[in-house]
Amino acid sequence: MLAPYLRPENADELLAAAAHRSKAELERLLAERFPRPELPARVEALSPPLALGELAPGTVEAEGPGEPQLAPGTVEPPTPRPRLAPLAPQRYALQFTIGQETYDRLGYAQALLGHALPSGDVAAVFDRALDALIGQLERSKFAATTRPRPQPRPASADPRHIPAEVKRTVWQRDGGQCTFVGDSGQRCPARTRLEFDHVVPVARGGQAT
Repeated sequence: MLAPYLRPENADELLAAAAHRSKAELERLLAERFPRPELPARVEALSPPLALGELAPGTVEAEGPGEPQLAPGTVEPPTPRPRLAPLAPQRYALQFTIGQETYDRLGYAQALLGHALPSGDVAAVFDRALDALIGQLERSKFAATTRPRPQPRPASADPRHIPAEVKRTVWQRDGGQCTFVGDSGQRCPARTRLEFDHVVPVARGGQAT
């Protein structure tokens, strides 16, 4: 990853800055120091996946047992895997493949945004879609709302039920991050697959406060 950027005048400093970094950290370092131009928004059709027993374009059957042989010429490359990579400070390239239904929904969303977003920019549509999805998930996960009830609901008979106002308070207090702290004093960095948990188990009289 460093090779294309190494020069006699920067090799020592760049190698030192890259030492002990993960691949993701190294990608961000290179994007900060050697920013690349942004990718143009593009939606294009890909070749359909091959059915079982079909040959890839550019192949011919061998005469007899064995694997198919490559024919002269260019063979279609495999479909690229989803990728998220930094291009420059605070700018990222995102690449993935979508199905027909998703493609149709994208076109419908662009049509509905025709007045607010005349360009139909895919990145802008994607950003708005994430805003809507995050709002929906926050309401589902920790009862997020801009208009909380003035009076809390009556307590539930289920001792494991966690009131919405408690979920909101705990999520904001903990920053949406796991609160487990190991013996070394380091807090768990996980922000996914989190669950609300009673400090004192319910079976031992713990309450959802």
